[in-house]
Amino acid sequence: MKKPQLWGCFLLALLLLLGWASAAQAQATSPVTVSPAYFSDTTPITLTYDATLGSGGLATYTGDVYIWTGVVTNLSTDDTNWRYVVGNSYSSPILAEKMTALGNHKYSISFTPRTYYPGLAATNEVVKKLAMVFRGTGGTPEGKGVGNSNILVPLGLQVSFTSPASATTTVAAGTALAVAGTATAPATLTLTLNGTQVAQQTAATSLSTSVTITQPGVNTLVLSGNDGTSTATATATVLVPPATTTAPLPTGANPDGITYLNGGTSAILSLTAPNKSYIYVLGDFNNWQTTSAGLLHKTATVDTDATTGRWWVQVDGLVPGQEYAYQFLVDGQLRIADPYCEKILDPDNDQYIPAVTYPNLKAYPTGQTTGLVSVLSPGAA
Repeated sequence: MKKPQLWGCFLLALLLLLGWASAAQAQATSPVTVSPAYFSDTTPITLTYDATLGSGGLATYTGDVYIWTGVVTNLSTDDTNWRYVVGNSYSSPILAEKMTALGNHKYSISFTPRTYYPGLAATNEVVKKLAMVFRGTGGTPEGKGVGNSNILVPLGLQVSFTSPASATTTVAAGTALAVAGTATAPATLTLTLNGTQVAQQTAATSLSTSVTITQPGVNTLVLSGNDGTSTATATATVLVPPATTTAPLPTGANPDGITYLNGGTSAILSLTAPNKSYIYVLGDFNNWQTTSAGLLHKTATVDTDATTGRWWVQVDGLVPGQEYAYQFLVDGQLRIADPYCEKILDPDNDQYIPAVTYPNLKAYPTGQTTGLVSVLSPGAA
């Protein structure tokens, strides 16, 4: 939790609204492929690394490329807790880490995970993921995933959508959308739309159907597969732009930020966001769902006058003295904190704030959203 300067919070939101955070929204394409796609820790595999994908740090490198890799097991504390790392020094690669150059900036290496990672074969640990990055002789330059992240390759069953082709698709209400997906091995494949099952195939490696999308706002397709020993899921988002209403900002409401009213049981939230199609408020008060009550109104000058143009919504049913986490969802894809908030929750840094410094810190709504989250405090002094 932080108490940022209002201008800093405003600038962050402005940059996001202008699309300067497009990299965070880009769909990540893994620079690593595995053959066979369905494998266990005792399966001989070949990893192929495309240096032009991910961070691209080795895209123009012409020297030898080495893998730096370990495993994430059932005893790992998280995905950064690699076990049984190959090699002893990041800056001094060994022969067992050397990749074979294939041309066109691609490199490969073949091994059997259970015996390749030193010490793993003597344990009963369950390997969940292979973790890796790539580097040149001497440890530089480096090739990582999108956003300079570590590359993680899960073991076992994998499922994916083949249609829609994009992770986020926008359609008109009533559209019959072709949906298809595949699995890397025979499994029971189940497709749900907004939590309701719409199709299922047993002992199948593919599923296809047509789904009619009617709900305004965000619709979530989930393809899950179960092969009897493992479960895998893939998610796709389908956006249906809702019809917005034009209405003036209520008299007495702050032009930006929060206005409490009705003794703290209601609040008007106002946001400057020109040239956007629709905005929802998501939060503890609506279970982080896109609802008709959470759809913001727009003033007539929302796109033409920075002084008076606003998006706004009134949230009712609040309890004075209770804190509520919330965000704005812009055009179904961009989640931002209120640029005029006085408190935010930070999923990356709040863990480092000791209780003695900030007692009773409100918990981040993990599993409900991502990114910085604002806090409403009706009735607070």
